[in-house]
Amino acid sequence: MLQWEHQWLPRRTTTIGVVVASVVAIAACLLRLSSCYESFWVDELHTAWAIDADWHQVRGRAALGNQMPVYFWGLWVWKNLFGDSEIALRLTSVLSVAAAAGTMTFSIARHSRCLVAGVASGMVLAVEANATFFATELRPYAVVLLASVFAIDGWFTLMRPDAATVPDATSGLDATTAGVRRGRAAWQLTIAMVLIVLCQPANFAAVAWLPLTAWAFRRLGTNREPWLRVSLNDGLRWTMLVAALLAAWQWTLLNSWAHRDHWATFATARTWNQWWHVWPWAGLLIIPLTVSVVFGGIRTTVWRCGFGIALIAMAATTTYWLASWAGWVPLWHRRYFIVVLPMLAAVPGCCAASVHHGGWAWRRLSVPAFRFAMSLVVALASLGWMMWQQRTPSAIARLPRPLVARGEDWRGAIRWLDEQMGPGDTLYVDAGLIEYDAYLRQGVSEGRTVSVAGDSGPIAYLTLPVHGPYRVNVGDGEAIEVCPIDRHLLFPLEQLGAPMSSRDRVWILSRRNKSAMKATLRQSIRRSGPFDYQGVRVAGFGNVSVAEIPWLNRPPGRGWLLPWSR
Repeated sequence: MLQWEHQWLPRRTTTIGVVVASVVAIAACLLRLSSCYESFWVDELHTAWAIDADWHQVRGRAALGNQMPVYFWGLWVWKNLFGDSEIALRLTSVLSVAAAAGTMTFSIARHSRCLVAGVASGMVLAVEANATFFATELRPYAVVLLASVFAIDGWFTLMRPDAATVPDATSGLDATTAGVRRGRAAWQLTIAMVLIVLCQPANFAAVAWLPLTAWAFRRLGTNREPWLRVSLNDGLRWTMLVAALLAAWQWTLLNSWAHRDHWATFATARTWNQWWHVWPWAGLLIIPLTVSVVFGGIRTTVWRCGFGIALIAMAATTTYWLASWAGWVPLWHRRYFIVVLPMLAAVPGCCAASVHHGGWAWRRLSVPAFRFAMSLVVALASLGWMMWQQRTPSAIARLPRPLVARGEDWRGAIRWLDEQMGPGDTLYVDAGLIEYDAYLRQGVSEGRTVSVAGDSGPIAYLTLPVHGPYRVNVGDGEAIEVCPIDRHLLFPLEQLGAPMSSRDRVWILSRRNKSAMKATLRQSIRRSGPFDYQGVRVAGFGNVSVAEIPWLNRPPGRGWLLPWSR
């Protein structure tokens, strides 16, 4: 049985701890605000489209994008309270990750009785590049990050000696107090896992390592519990978790599993190099663990616990890599195991606390200022290496420029279309969605190939960029035809449909940059039939482009004329 240091037992909540945690949360929030004004990108447009409907339509629209409805229901309420602007909606993610950074600060400081340790872990979530990305994205991953911090806090409580063994004189706790703490921590961990499943069930396989290791620890301690011992509360917790998993399977996972090949285009693992680059392993694991070992922190239980959660993070990441590499299910994308990031964030804090409490250098020189300085060295070495690796200082120096720029200016493109299009024009939308083939076949089988504003079907999903917060309004009582189009545009352009008169125009709104749009159109024009395309122009809006194609008949034998403009 590991020997647990009395220094690692939590103290009563102090004002200074709350204040410091609040400062970290505010810093995390301020760093991200400048990134909240950019146009939504296509995944966020799905979120905005899903909540731009009546309450009863939200679940269906979320399911079309293979998402659970719980997050979208909450966001629907938020939108009706605070509006649907980019900053108003993205603020939900900003506040979630800011709260996660503050909670991580307070949790690690409370468990390790070292404020430097708490700040080290909290600042990881405040400045780390992936945490910044998901904190400025209108998707459920920021909520998953917050829930995972609470799950980790519960895991730390369960890993304390009084949570696994019968308390003795050194613990200072009686059996009743230890049991209450253990029960609260178990419920906290379970509720956090349920929330993760109901927001993003793909993360379950990663967060499940926490209760499994805590359960094994309770049965491998000095006073071992029976392996098959199950209390009423255990049964209730298992029931909640199983019910959440069944709901996830019914709402989204069943359909996702049937079409899992869609994710192979972007979530497939091919080399071990991808595993190494998915997280900043050097700054969050190698540096703090190595430095703390050099200073003798390995002798402390807080170091062993930090090493344990580091192993969990590595095992969870490896599981997802192997599942994708072996072809079982394509899940190799950070969003599907984002819960690993708070686990990694806890490691520098544990290492800093281990040096503070148990380093060999001050067994004869136990000066508080010296211990504080050495724990600060561990924290700064870890954070400094991570920030240097991700080039965070240069990004912060450019503030108030956005830390995150996705480069898909759908807002500008649709605003330009709104100014240029007229009645009778046809708009084809290529949103670059992986569900295109399946949903187009479904729409055709239902006799629908044209999307209608307010519709919640598969064709409306394929054209969602113009049916959410950004819309094309030609005029009062006027309408334009909006249809989905294949991502590759490899078929002849005349198959898009014939115009009613020489003034009618066809427009293509595509999730590709201007150069790629021109190249694709050239391919299609070479394969097209007896039509001439005069005055074709392409406008670029970052990684979004618009093509205007006026349709005129071409005399036989005449060559192609394609005067590109803008």
